[in-house]
Amino acid sequence: MNSINSDYVGWIVVNGTKINYPFVLGQDNSYYLNHNFQRRRLKHGAIFMDYRNKSDFSDNHIVLYGHAMRDQSMFGAIDLYKRQSFFNNHSTIEIRLKNEIRTYRIFSAYQVDATTTRLSVPANNRNLQNLFNTFTSRSMYPTNTDISNKDHILTLVSCTDDVDNGRIIVHAVLQSVSASNNKKRGIIH
Repeated sequence: MNSINSDYVGWIVVNGTKINYPFVLGQDNSYYLNHNFQRRRLKHGAIFMDYRNKSDFSDNHIVLYGHAMRDQSMFGAIDLYKRQSFFNNHSTIEIRLKNEIRTYRIFSAYQVDATTTRLSVPANNRNLQNLFNTFTSRSMYPTNTDISNKDHILTLVSCTDDVDNGRIIVHAVLQSVSASNNKKRGIIH
């Protein structure tokens, strides 16, 4: 993948959705809004990390952005988390990096006006328990996800039409890290 795009970082898969894409890290949060993974200008853009994050996933809070397409491609499927049954039954996010696979469990989903929210990126200087508490209190639905002693948050952000200048935000905590065998999974670096 690095031969196609040197900004390539990894791959995201969200169970029960069409989300199964490579993601990148650019120099800002603008370029990949309207450029795809192959760097072609397209309105659906690419899935991309917040430019303030580190590509090695060493930050305590990683944010990934993607457009909400009407056919649920890109991050359009995040809208499904507005339904409690979907939220309760599709709680796993997998991040495939070059040498590891990270599994996350969703603990919060909510909608906000983009002008009134701050995501605290990067959160390395913030108390993570305070972030967990803030994100949990905003959630549309309660969760039984254990967030005690967790040291890493993954946030997915997309647009939504339900709120003026709206965003739908999904937060997850790291559950496990395992060694990656990318050749078996069909991922080539």
